[in-house]
Amino acid sequence: MSTSVIGAGIIGASITYHLKKLGYNDKIDIYDKLDAPGEASTSLSAGGARNLWSTPVNLKLTTESLKRFANFKEETGRGIGYENIGYLFCLYEDEYKQIEKFLPEWHKLGVNAELIPAQRIPDFVPNLMTDIDDEFKEFLDINQFKGALWGKDCCAINPTSYTTVMFECAKEMGGVELHFGKEVEKIIFTSGKVQAIEMKDGNKVHCDCCVLSAGAWSGELMERSGLNISIVPIKRMLFTVYLPEELNFKHIPMTIIDKGVYFRVEVGNLIVGRAKEDQEPGFDITVEKKYYEDEMNPYMQARIPKTEYCRILSCWGGLYAVTPDNNAIIGKYPGVEGLYLITGFSGHGIMEAPAAGQALAELITEGDYKTIDLSSLSIERFEEGNLIKETIVI
Repeated sequence: MSTSVIGAGIIGASITYHLKKLGYNDKIDIYDKLDAPGEASTSLSAGGARNLWSTPVNLKLTTESLKRFANFKEETGRGIGYENIGYLFCLYEDEYKQIEKFLPEWHKLGVNAELIPAQRIPDFVPNLMTDIDDEFKEFLDINQFKGALWGKDCCAINPTSYTTVMFECAKEMGGVELHFGKEVEKIIFTSGKVQAIEMKDGNKVHCDCCVLSAGAWSGELMERSGLNISIVPIKRMLFTVYLPEELNFKHIPMTIIDKGVYFRVEVGNLIVGRAKEDQEPGFDITVEKKYYEDEMNPYMQARIPKTEYCRILSCWGGLYAVTPDNNAIIGKYPGVEGLYLITGFSGHGIMEAPAAGQALAELITEGDYKTIDLSSLSIERFEEGNLIKETIVI
């Protein structure tokens, strides 16, 4: 028996590691068109992880994953840049009231979070103004902050380090080989069963089991294989900007302010992001500096004095693998024995990687989910109309 994993990002690493941890004896070959683990979307992410969601499946996946990140050094003896920085969502009054309704259920599910009043926000982010002049509020279409949601267990990690370490640990358990610079053209199946994968150069590699963890590239690969999956690539941009010492931002959480603008400190600078609402699907990752200058920094300036000096030092674009309901597709592919999906995380793959990899490994090795039931994330939900309506997305 042989297993092929398509994609050597954080998701491919997680499924490989957890299969081996569960005693999976088959040889696992991982294929990626790039030259190192996590070189595509994984390495381009902001590295934040939170368990603040509106749907139970995302709450469970991320809460378990946060525990795994926190304990990873103890589990493996290796560091992944883990920092328990927390997440701070600044909220308008309507949002604050909505979160009040979520909190009791969150606490039942082990989410360590609380609502804090507006006057406490500057304790977390110095000099952040919870209210501003009416003229600016009207011009920027923003409001006074009623308070904030404080996620105490949320963290930041180095996703590339985590990916590399998981592959290293899996290789040490035996029967794992990574193949870089090898692009998979399509999955070959006959009589409803996986037979092989075909490489870009035409070479065919036999496999009895195939795990698709190719992220934003999953849709095109499945189409070339004669199969359907609802995933499109959507560009997201991040900016590293100068951080003036006067801001005293040494120990701030990942902070989300107006219009979904978010930022955190990394290596003495500030990483800033915001999803572009009208971004068209496609593989173009050209970064747009004007987007930061016109659609991100003005909101920072309105809330925090001296952020006008937060000039761009570097910037890059990456890809989200986006599904119709902005949630992952995990489980068996119907009608094709041996084909498993773990892709389409729509921007929260880093946050869910440990628990999602564990769950799919259970399905492959034991025939069912054991830790977290992910049947609601099956690809069949789209045809059945059972979309997962997640509302807390940035």
